[in-house]
Amino acid sequence: MSFPLAGKTAIVTGGAGGIGFAVASRFAREGASVVLVGRSQRNLETASEKLKSSIPTTGITPIQQHAHFRMSVDKPQDWERLAAKYPKTHYLINCAGETQRSLLFQLSEEGINEQLSINLSGAIYGARYDEDKGVSPSSACIINISSLLAYRADKGTSVYAAAKSGLHGLTTSLAHELSRHRIRVNTVVPGYILTNMTKDIEKQSELAERIPVGRFGTPDEVADAVAFLVKNEYANNCMLNLDGGLSAV
Repeated sequence: MSFPLAGKTAIVTGGAGGIGFAVASRFAREGASVVLVGRSQRNLETASEKLKSSIPTTGITPIQQHAHFRMSVDKPQDWERLAAKYPKTHYLINCAGETQRSLLFQLSEEGINEQLSINLSGAIYGARYDEDKGVSPSSACIINISSLLAYRADKGTSVYAAAKSGLHGLTTSLAHELSRHRIRVNTVVPGYILTNMTKDIEKQSELAERIPVGRFGTPDEVADAVAFLVKNEYANNCMLNLDGGLSAV
């Protein structure tokens, strides 16, 4: 069995479920040590146990130390706590996100700020953690998980779409800015993926028919894209669409 990420450490925000946990599981299967980050201690503990049980038990396996860390990605002081405990990492995968399903005029100021904080500010603070705290210079990479809604938004997604669009600008700027630290920065742009964030979408079957491949994607397929970007050392400033072709219609 091959372990291409053996000896690497990854921080995965939003790692307790959905795309985040799929990414964490993929990295663990490929030999990386993974730190799950999230706000719910209970969900983190459950996900951490599942992750540890996924470690191969046969053959020669790498030394892995999976862990979880409760924090809010929009609080700089929490990133400082994380940095103190895990001062050197190879990969930061920004999966934390919060969906919006209300018109702009119905959102409170608090709701607007929360959308921007979780979906955009968290990735900004995370990038500062990587630069300031000395990411390992070997194959270091930041992956931001954006959304097709960043440039193909629908009603009721205004602030969410704006925040996800911001990730594209952040990626482009940091791909150049962090090159002096030998850190690559890329973005995966998923379309409709089967997670808790999409389970309440009305008329899913009709929406799936509009997607050229005829279905929603899976978290594991997003994890495949993330794994490709972290392992390909020429991948920098990539905006990898993963929407089943929906952006083409």
